[in-house]
Amino acid sequence: MEIDTREQGGQKHRQSDQSDYTDEPLVAFPSRTNCCARLFHEARRPLFSCDEGADTALNVEASFAPQPIVKSLILRLIFFLYLISVMIQDILQTPKHNRFIYMGYLTRWSLVISIAYALCATIATMWRACLAQPNAGESPRFWVRLTWALYAIAAPLSVIVVLLFWTLDYTPDDDVTYRMVANHGLTCAFVLFDGNVVAMIPLRLKQIIFTELVAVAYVIWSVIHAFTGIGDGSWPEEDPEEEDFALYDVLDWRENPGKATIVSLVVIIVVVPLIYLLCWSLSMWSKWCTF
Repeated sequence: MEIDTREQGGQKHRQSDQSDYTDEPLVAFPSRTNCCARLFHEARRPLFSCDEGADTALNVEASFAPQPIVKSLILRLIFFLYLISVMIQDILQTPKHNRFIYMGYLTRWSLVISIAYALCATIATMWRACLAQPNAGESPRFWVRLTWALYAIAAPLSVIVVLLFWTLDYTPDDDVTYRMVANHGLTCAFVLFDGNVVAMIPLRLKQIIFTELVAVAYVIWSVIHAFTGIGDGSWPEEDPEEEDFALYDVLDWRENPGKATIVSLVVIIVVVPLIYLLCWSLSMWSKWCTF
């Protein structure tokens, strides 16, 4: 009989073959299976399923707030406080007359969601009762589901923000500042490091709906913003004589609705699924990564 063990918080979790299983699934780390089989398995399971297949179940504690508690808690507090500092600095460096539109940008949506995830993950690390292992066929407790959903948004969304900013918004003439890198690079790195190295949070195929809803919501917001005359404030690089109704040049629904439509559809139909699958793949890889 082949037995696979892995160290976790001073204890080894055991996986064995089918003959050793009881009526209840054994607690195990994310199962090692090929991508197609994994996707097919997840497509038939609920959003927050702990079923890993082969009569095994996701180890909730080891996946979301692993031992040792002190190390996980310190790392997550640093992560949370860093994100707060990024947001504070970002707000302070935004001219006061432009702060009314601060939350209008996708970058800030991503930052706020990442902060919410970091807060929930930190609380989960301290509140061990919320990590109770569910019975077979049941979902984990509410706080774990909330943390899980926020990570399913924060991870792919932060990658998308990095991708879109450096390919569509940034120009070689722009000065690269710490603020720019923090909002469009470091925040993403912290989110992925926490979800894949500090913890081992597995993304589920169906959880892509959360990221898609955020993407659709932002497109709707950009249309509302464009046609209600809210404006994007007054910036030094803009001509003060021209009124700008677009938050991003590629989403100028008044002047270039065709381009805005194409960009929006490409992001929703192509970019979001591809980036989500990338993050999903990372979450499968994370079971081999220890810190």
